[in-house]
Amino acid sequence: MDQMLKRIQQLEQQVATANTSTGPSDLADRVNVLEIDVGTLKTGAQQLQQQVSAAVGPSATTRETIAKFDGLPIFCDASKTDPIQWWRQFELKLDIHHVIDANRHAYLYSRSRGACQAWLDNMLSAHACTVTELHKYITWADLTAAWNKRFQVEPPEHQAMDKLLTFSQNSMPSGDWISEFQRLASTPKLPMNFDGIKLYFIKRSCPALQNALTQVAENLNTSDVTCPVGRCT
Repeated sequence: MDQMLKRIQQLEQQVATANTSTGPSDLADRVNVLEIDVGTLKTGAQQLQQQVSAAVGPSATTRETIAKFDGLPIFCDASKTDPIQWWRQFELKLDIHHVIDANRHAYLYSRSRGACQAWLDNMLSAHACTVTELHKYITWADLTAAWNKRFQVEPPEHQAMDKLLTFSQNSMPSGDWISEFQRLASTPKLPMNFDGIKLYFIKRSCPALQNALTQVAENLNTSDVTCPVGRCT
């Protein structure tokens, strides 16, 4: 581009020189030729400038700026902030300011308090890094998934299902164990059928209760075979 502009200036100077040093006989011809050259170069320069602007324009409009979080509170479990709504607004602010993924970890840390900040502190300790280095150890996508799993409230049926899959009686009194299991199993829309619930209940009970429940289940199955429903007196 600079070379082209310099060439245009040289040709314009030649046009000016021709006007003063050349005789009338060939002055018009030389001026016409030089003006054509100047016009061609100027057109080429304009086209090149448009191409450069088109190439640079999009990147300039998406340049990252310092994110501002006006109206968005600090995320803290003590303030009972709705995690789903908060996260949506938080990511929207980052997107508006075109914050790249590598810089988002630090923004999340700066907007967190309480249990969320402690959770991030544990992550920094585990990787022995600063918050500005965290993106080297966990991607933004993975951190987003981990945050959602840790802080967003799951539907009741998912919470009940997660607990049922890991819930065991251990040393819990049988009465308390049965009541709690019954409460979880009666959750509406629970993605588990009755046979599955019965199997988990027996397998997760203490050995003594498990033996008793197994015998009851076997007796019930035997009764169903030897005495079909509607035929027993």
